[in-house]
Amino acid sequence: MIPPGTPIIPDIDIWLRALDRGNPDPRIVTDLGRRIEDRSVILLGWVRQGILARVADERQVGHLRWTLSGFPDLRAREDDHARAAAIVRRLRSRGTVATPWQALVWALAERIRGVVWSTDRRWQALQPHGCPVRSAV
Repeated sequence: MIPPGTPIIPDIDIWLRALDRGNPDPRIVTDLGRRIEDRSVILLGWVRQGILARVADERQVGHLRWTLSGFPDLRAREDDHARAAAIVRRLRSRGTVATPWQALVWALAERIRGVVWSTDRRWQALQPHGCPVRSAV
């Protein structure tokens, strides 16, 4: 269990499972709601874009955009990019692949002393290598 107040960076899979109008994941909805209440959810710009791009109805886009505007947008700095590149090189030398995007999110999570929240197996494969990723919060 991650202590309340720990910064959480939900990846797009978490947001989509929580916001699915037809079949939301109740556990994810509950956990995300709890983390929103304790103000620990961080939203990345490209995740915000990915969520908005999946909405077909323009009225829903406006409402969702307004809803998501309440979440802080964590911006990458030059040192985050350098750290991400170091992560990619280190993993490559060990025969493990991390995309530049995953490495950047990893670096951001480290900087804010937070965790990446994702159930995606590609993220879970990075956990044994030190990635601060959790499938449940």
